[in-house]
Amino acid sequence: MPASFRLPAVPPRRILCSALIMASAFALEPAAAAGIPFVGCPADGQMGPQAAPRKGTVPSLPPALAAKAAGRLAYYAGPDDAGGIGSFAPKGWHCLALYGSNGSQLLVTANPLTSRDLIKAAEHIQGPALQLVWLDGDTSGRFEVAKIAARLFPVAKDYVQGVMDEGLANKSEFVWGPYPTDTVVRHSPTSVDFVTPAGQKGLGTDSHLIPGPLPIIGSALLFPDQDMALREVVMRLPPEMADLGPVIQAAFRPE
Repeated sequence: MPASFRLPAVPPRRILCSALIMASAFALEPAAAAGIPFVGCPADGQMGPQAAPRKGTVPSLPPALAAKAAGRLAYYAGPDDAGGIGSFAPKGWHCLALYGSNGSQLLVTANPLTSRDLIKAAEHIQGPALQLVWLDGDTSGRFEVAKIAARLFPVAKDYVQGVMDEGLANKSEFVWGPYPTDTVVRHSPTSVDFVTPAGQKGLGTDSHLIPGPLPIIGSALLFPDQDMALREVVMRLPPEMADLGPVIQAAFRPE
């Protein structure tokens, strides 16, 4: 993904009322089992602005993960019309969803996003934040999927080569192998964790998060049996929340 990932076919959007930006102001629905609240996120994208859902389902966490969360997590999700994308992230943060022809993304930030244009607000995030991306491998999302797969998933070599051979993107944008400063941990041929060190460019900064004084951790999943769909989460957490990173990553991975 380019450093400032933006969904294609999503033009600059009309101004939204500031109430949409403050996702924490929307209704919360407790998860009965774990006490983790649901937070609805406003969305903007190809079909225009979408209001934040006021209610939603919080996925269950295994008891060990729920205990580690200890009331410090919330579940943030966009509206169904924007893909229904959702993720656990630190409680009390602010969120928005973006969607387009290539998939959906969710941004959850520690600081309020001050711009009233959701797409502009999502650019160049410096502080603590989480970004979740769902990309479709058989639509315009294939270009971003192929770029990430070239970095992380040798099993998708033929797919990546096929996208390159289309000649619709500069071949220099597809680099084989991880960034030299990234640390990569492979759980399976289609499941990877990674760390981009503080102040460095890497997979973590191939997102809305720009390099900063804190490292960025992330996970990526490839689904070859689902038309090469790809899901990726990256997060930059403050030191006092660093222990939540592995919890969020574990919840992100399929059982």
